[in-house]
Amino acid sequence: MDDPLYVTLEKQPGHKYERRLKLNGRYYIYDRPYHWDKEKKRVVLDKATLLGAEVPEDSTKIELIGKRKQEALQQGIKSEPLNPVSTAATSNGSTARTARRTKTAKVTATNNAKAAHSLTVSVASATPAYYIGLMSGTSIDGLDGVLIAIDSYNPLRFHTLTTASLPWEPEIKATLHQLCLKNSSVDHTEELYAAANAVAQHEAKLCLQLCQQAALAPAFITAIGAHGQTVRHCPQQGFSVQIDNGPLLANLTGIDAVVNFRAADIALGGQGAPLTQLFHQQILAQEGQSCFVLNLGGIANVTALGRNRELLTAFDTGPANTLLDYVCRTYLECMYDLDGGYAQKGQIDTALLQRLLSHPYLQRDFPKSTGREDFNAELLQREVPLTPKQHLTLEQACTLLRTLTEYTVITVLDGIAAIKARYPQSISEHSDLILCGGGAENTFLRERMAQVAAERGLGLQVRTCTDFGVNTQFLEAQAFAYFAALTVQGQTFTGLCHSTGARADTILGCICPAPQGHYAQLLNKLRSC
Repeated sequence: MDDPLYVTLEKQPGHKYERRLKLNGRYYIYDRPYHWDKEKKRVVLDKATLLGAEVPEDSTKIELIGKRKQEALQQGIKSEPLNPVSTAATSNGSTARTARRTKTAKVTATNNAKAAHSLTVSVASATPAYYIGLMSGTSIDGLDGVLIAIDSYNPLRFHTLTTASLPWEPEIKATLHQLCLKNSSVDHTEELYAAANAVAQHEAKLCLQLCQQAALAPAFITAIGAHGQTVRHCPQQGFSVQIDNGPLLANLTGIDAVVNFRAADIALGGQGAPLTQLFHQQILAQEGQSCFVLNLGGIANVTALGRNRELLTAFDTGPANTLLDYVCRTYLECMYDLDGGYAQKGQIDTALLQRLLSHPYLQRDFPKSTGREDFNAELLQREVPLTPKQHLTLEQACTLLRTLTEYTVITVLDGIAAIKARYPQSISEHSDLILCGGGAENTFLRERMAQVAAERGLGLQVRTCTDFGVNTQFLEAQAFAYFAALTVQGQTFTGLCHSTGARADTILGCICPAPQGHYAQLLNKLRSC
């Protein structure tokens, strides 16, 4: 370590706020040492990391123990209160105060015990850990990311520091869409792994952007939970492919990467999907009232939570945005149907709807999962029939979108009706249907969901997760940050097997260590004990 900055921690009575250092207009959490000097009983911090490798011209000298005295910050260094660490999202989506105690520490730069500059920050006895979550769904709209702070001893207590989205570049987006097709012209090993590298590079770019937004050096991030991009989901054949390159992501960012979350569940006979029901349970379950959480991504999946907050089941109900977006891209030259505006102008093609509803997947009992292997352009071309190059009038395109919107509504509500029939004692007479994912922004789809649910007497109040203080777009990314924390801490994903059909619960994800990441530091500490 070149030119380390040695500091001494002098414990003093504390208060309820974590503090962070403001250095040259940038913030760094001052809570995780890089090395503890047992002999001299002091913390050793990497100066370059602490200062973000920036030494302003107007800085003054402070004393360092190292090769020589270095220019470092004095003017502009101050401690400022961060949001209270004691306020965090809890299992019911509300906020609660943590019970852990914090202590204030005086951080002093020293030269042979001679103080040269000091400032006061707050060091929690259980400092937060920082995780990044990344998600790209089957619609392949773009990559969503979050950076969250999690209680080191209770992953259920967390708060989001920052979020960001990064659209896919046109070439890689086209390749990803092609790789999802069974008979794709680019379904070859070389193209598959080249795309995996491109995904990892895109993920790394977003991770570094999140760190910059939060003013956190990558060294402070414990791990990245990266879902990757699903291109094939075949649990009956024992696999689900989310292309990514975890080692590349770890090396590009300097942060441990956790990838391949679905494989362990499938290895135990489960569907490997959906997975986010565990996160839904933690943040959206309601005491005394059941609820359904509906994720409207490329595929729709529903989570059923009982009146005692228990996880009843979760499964894919059928298509959501994947068919709608395909029609928009192919025939209307737009990425999606904003607010369902085109669909609202169309009429339901009853004959087509009935043919679509006869799809074999919809006749299967849950637990079950699906993907673009079942609901894709080939299905539409077979049932409509259409070719991708065929011209449609605006009226015909609107009719097709209207019919597909109804298809999503009916398949979702059929799934919920089946859940209510299987768990009558656990489902309240009236339940919230909480929408999340991109489809939750489609106002016409929301309206039809509420109208048809009322017509069928399902007792559902349609809401969105924003009503519960959860960002609709970033919920799944938050889930994978949370999952990364569970994996790093070696925690079993308890209760998942009941909804995926696996023989037992297990730890999900594969850890890809960065050379100087959290995992390597932990092993080094264990070896030094």
